[in-house]
Amino acid sequence: MATASFLHVSEGKSCCPICLGDFKLPRQLWCMHTFCQGCLQDFINSKVAQGKELTEFSCPICRNVTRPSDKDKPTSVWATLFPLNTVLQAISGNATAKVDQPCEACNTRGVSSQGVGFCVDCKEVMCETCEGVHRGLKLSRNHIIITMEEFMNNPQNVMKFAEGFNCSEHAVKEIEFYCKDHKIACCGTCCIVRHRNCCNVSELKKELSSLLRVMHPDSIIEQMKTLEAHLKKFTQINESNISLLESQVNNLTTQISQLRKKLNDALDELETKVKTEGNRIYKEEMMRKQKENHECETIISAIRNSHTHIEAVKKYGTDTQLFLTVEKMTSQVTSYRDHIREKYQKTDILTLQLEFDPQMLSLSQSGSEMLSWCVEKKLEKFLNCPDIIMPMREYSETAIKLKLPCIKEPFYNGVQCLPNSQFIITDSINESVYLMDSSYNLVTSYASNNGVRDICLVNGNEVALLQKNNIQFLSVRDGKIIPTRMIATRGHYYCGGIVVSRNGDIFVSGRDDDYFYWSQISLEGRDMSYHQFGKKTGTLNTNIALDSSDSRVYVSVCGLNTLFGFSLDGSQNFAYSSESLKGPRGVAVDIDDNVYIVGQDSKNIHQLSPSGCCLRIISTDLHNKPVSISFLTDYGRFYITGWNSKRLGIFKLQ
Repeated sequence: MATASFLHVSEGKSCCPICLGDFKLPRQLWCMHTFCQGCLQDFINSKVAQGKELTEFSCPICRNVTRPSDKDKPTSVWATLFPLNTVLQAISGNATAKVDQPCEACNTRGVSSQGVGFCVDCKEVMCETCEGVHRGLKLSRNHIIITMEEFMNNPQNVMKFAEGFNCSEHAVKEIEFYCKDHKIACCGTCCIVRHRNCCNVSELKKELSSLLRVMHPDSIIEQMKTLEAHLKKFTQINESNISLLESQVNNLTTQISQLRKKLNDALDELETKVKTEGNRIYKEEMMRKQKENHECETIISAIRNSHTHIEAVKKYGTDTQLFLTVEKMTSQVTSYRDHIREKYQKTDILTLQLEFDPQMLSLSQSGSEMLSWCVEKKLEKFLNCPDIIMPMREYSETAIKLKLPCIKEPFYNGVQCLPNSQFIITDSINESVYLMDSSYNLVTSYASNNGVRDICLVNGNEVALLQKNNIQFLSVRDGKIIPTRMIATRGHYYCGGIVVSRNGDIFVSGRDDDYFYWSQISLEGRDMSYHQFGKKTGTLNTNIALDSSDSRVYVSVCGLNTLFGFSLDGSQNFAYSSESLKGPRGVAVDIDDNVYIVGQDSKNIHQLSPSGCCLRIISTDLHNKPVSISFLTDYGRFYITGWNSKRLGIFKLQ
């Protein structure tokens, strides 16, 4: 009964992403994608036909570089060098296909022979001849050998065969260890060579229970279902647009026919043009969108295969298999999500229409003067499609009540972590800067007489305080805040945010009479660049941040409810806005260059990819209105300050 259920659940749901048919000898690449042996070999042969001398090739799905276990073998047999995906082989095709396995020993010698038995001890399929030799050898005569029918009809046998997850770097070595420092599973060789200086390396089996609790296999399965649903919706949109285009072409033809009596030869010429051009555009668009749909179907197939695989491993595999499978498929889910979001945001809708002026309808005028054939191509963002937000694995939040000598109700509009575990908080209402120790106690304070806007780190013991008309540099040493020098923000109007690059250049955001801007200033106060964007409107607060390479600039504009991404030359890369982001304020970038933007009025934090795609949304109820954000030096935690709040929020990501 278990076997019947195993086959029934998966029957017909797994297919090759290349031929979109049932798997025939499924071969699995190191990136976990699986293809028919023949389809994979045809793909490799196509690369050879392009005149390339191959030592490796890219996966047809994810483009990851893939190398065969023995690259010295002829390319014509490379597909056979990759391991059979026995999980998919056992749950796809008919009963005959399930036992149609070649002898692995003969296969390595380039000889094709039918496998008839399976050695449970060696986990290897063998032909009748090799089975006889195997039974006769002293080292293997006591091994247990079962028939292929007995092996393939039992899913537990299939999972035993698949149990040996080997290292992608050392194909003959099984994965046995887990490095917590690098968060990666590895074999014994990798452990000695690459992780010998790591402090937290342990046996994988000892860590499985805690690792699987964090990874949430069920969550990955739900994410795969969500991705498949969005891809289906995208294909439906394309199909609807194809039907719409066909209907529009037919309507245009009808309009032309109704005008025929009055326009005679002129309309005959125009009708021919409309039919020809309309059908040409329709066919081109139909082919383009069908190509897009085929691409979606290919990804759907890959998702279904991954889904089927992880379900089977979850049900019949070991914890080791489940952990390693989920670890590899998590990156695939992220890649698919970004691909879907890009498709939704850049889908173009082609519309056709006929424009004419009724007063120009005169037989004395030519058709080209009376009517114009218009094709309009619009780039639309599907606002009705929800954000594809992936749930966070884990995060925790706590609040610390700060005891500071505030005369008025404070507004902690800025926070900056220091390398020595201390941090600085700015208070724009009381125009003060507070130095706090790692236990959240006040060390000292500094009173500013020219306003307090924002603060950032310059180097290990120096910060830059953005004031109303200048930038004040402060030295933080031995529990003291000492002003050192000052530069004027000449020509810059209301400044809102400040950040200093690794080479010492200062970046400031703000607004002038008509627009928002961001500018680059040298440490001596010399203007280096000035870039305007977005017409001034609404609340005028801005904040600014840089990525780790100082090549991307991120500016939040509260009044526009938008986070803008720029290159250093001022060109805009993206503008992120969302119904769930209101009143964007503080901006920060983590060690992976993901961008965090604080929603003051939406009371949340949006995490974006460097290209502006939303990765997740973190809700917070620690503050009435969260305002500023700063990462601690370990990049696993960040501080949040709020509007009219005397509390400091501490978020820890896992």
